[in-house]
Amino acid sequence: SPAFYAVATSLMRQLLSGSRSILCESRYAWAWICLAIGCLWSLIVLTPVIAQTGWPYNHDGTAPVLRMAAVLGQWKAGQPIPVWSTAQQFGYGSPMPALYHKTHLYVSTAVLGLTGSVKAAMVLPLYLLMVVGFCGMCVCLRQALAGRHFWLWPLGGATLLLSNYATTDWLVRGAFAEFAALMLIPWVFAWCLILINEGRWAIWVGPLMALLALSHAALAIFALLPLALACGLGVVRWRGLTSRWFKPALLGGFGGLLLMLPLLLPMLAASRFNRVDRLTMLAPRDKMA
Repeated sequence: SPAFYAVATSLMRQLLSGSRSILCESRYAWAWICLAIGCLWSLIVLTPVIAQTGWPYNHDGTAPVLRMAAVLGQWKAGQPIPVWSTAQQFGYGSPMPALYHKTHLYVSTAVLGLTGSVKAAMVLPLYLLMVVGFCGMCVCLRQALAGRHFWLWPLGGATLLLSNYATTDWLVRGAFAEFAALMLIPWVFAWCLILINEGRWAIWVGPLMALLALSHAALAIFALLPLALACGLGVVRWRGLTSRWFKPALLGGFGGLLLMLPLLLPMLAASRFNRVDRLTMLAPRDKMA
C-alpha cells in the first residue's frame, strides 16, 4: 500500500542519514545497518506476491511445489538425504532428490514441513536469500570503494534485487535454484576483493563455494574464473604473504568438503545411471487434459 511504502522509505532515509555518526562509533555498525536495510528492502520487493493469494504464474509452473512435496515425503520416511522419490514419475519413482540443486530445495522443504504452508515455503526462502544477496553486495562494494561512500553500499544491494536477471529468475522463470546461486555471487566477488586489497585469504570461501555448488552447479563452475583471477592478482601483489594463505585455504577447503560431500556424493552416484534429460516433473499434456 502507499502508506507502507512511505513508512519504509522514511525508515531507510533515517538509517542512511544517521549512518555516518553511527559508523564512527562501532566497528561493525555498518554491517548491522546494511542487514536492517536489507531486511526491509527484501520485504518491499516481495510485497506484491505476499499481498496476494497463491503465486504468480511462472515458467516452471507447479514443479517447485512438487519437488518440495517429494523431498518432504522422503524425509518423513526417514531419509535425511534422499536419493530417490517414490512418488514421482507417475509412481515409478525418480532420482530427482539426488540430482536436483539442494540449497533452495532443502530450505523450502524445511519451511513446508514446519509450517504446512506452501505460500510460506515459497516466500520465506526467497526472503532469506534476498537478504543474503543484499548484504553480500554491501560487503563487496565496501571492499571495492575502500570503505568510502556508505550510501552506495545499500544502493548496490537494492539494485541487485531489482535487476532484470534476479527478478526474471524468481518471478518469471521460477528458477529458484539459480536465484539462490545468484544471491551468493556477490560474496564471491567480495572474497576476491579482500584477497586483492588486503592480501588476506578469508577462510569462509571454502564453505561459500560448497554452498554455491549445492545451490547451482553451473554457476559455481563459472565462479571459479574470478577466484582464479583474484588468486593470480593476489600472488603478484602480495608475493611475500602468500605463505600465510596455505593454512586458511586448507581449513576452508576442508570445511567446504564436509558441507558438500554428503550431498554431492549421492548426486554423482545417481548421475551414472540416469538420463537427466529424460526426467519429467509434470504429467504429459495429453494426460493432463
